[in-house]
Amino acid sequence: MLKKHAQILIGCIRFTDVVLAMTAWLLSYALRFKTGLFLPAAVPPIRYYLFVLPIIAVVWPIVFDIFQMYTPKRNISLWKELFQIVKATSMALLVLLSLSFFYRDHVYSRLVFVLFFFLSLCLIFLDRILLRKFLRFLRTRGYNLKRVLIVGAGETGQRLAQKIADSTWAGFSLVGWVDDYLKPGDAICGKKILGNCVMI
Repeated sequence: MLKKHAQILIGCIRFTDVVLAMTAWLLSYALRFKTGLFLPAAVPPIRYYLFVLPIIAVVWPIVFDIFQMYTPKRNISLWKELFQIVKATSMALLVLLSLSFFYRDHVYSRLVFVLFFFLSLCLIFLDRILLRKFLRFLRTRGYNLKRVLIVGAGETGQRLAQKIADSTWAGFSLVGWVDDYLKPGDAICGKKILGNCVMI
C-alpha cells in the first residue's frame, strides 16, 4: 500500500513538473513580447511557441528522471534539492535549445529561453517547497511514515532513536529494536526489543 501511494505521489509530481514547465514557457513568451518590459521586437505568432509545449512534455520528465528528481527526498535538504533542480533544468533547457536549432521555420528568442530557465526553476522549486510542507503536515499526523527497525540498542542506537523522535517531519517511525544483549520484550526509549540479530 505504501509503495502504491508513493507511485501515485511520484506520478503527481511528474505531471506537476510538466505543467509548471509548460506554464513557464508561455509566461516567458508573454513577458518578452506582450508586457513592454523589454526592448520592442516584432511579435511572432504564438503558434510557434505552442509547438514547443509537446517537446517540453517529453523532455522534462525524461531529464528529471535521469537526474533522480523522483527518488525519495526524506534525507535531502531543501538546498541540495534546489541544486538538483538547477542541474536538471539546465540540462533539459540544453536539450530544448538543441532541438530548436532543427526547426527552420522560426528563430526562437534567446531572451525567451533565459526567462524560461528562471521561471521554470522558480516554479518547480516553489512547488517542491509546498510539497515538503504538505508532507511534513501529513507525517506529523501519522501519515506517509516509513517504519524503522534499529539494530543495536546501545548509545549510538539510542541517539538515532532520539533523532527520529525529534524529527517527525522526516516521516520515520521507530517500531522497535534488534539487539543481541537484551531480552525480547525489554523497552528502550519506549520501544520494545523485538529480537536479536540472528532473526534478521
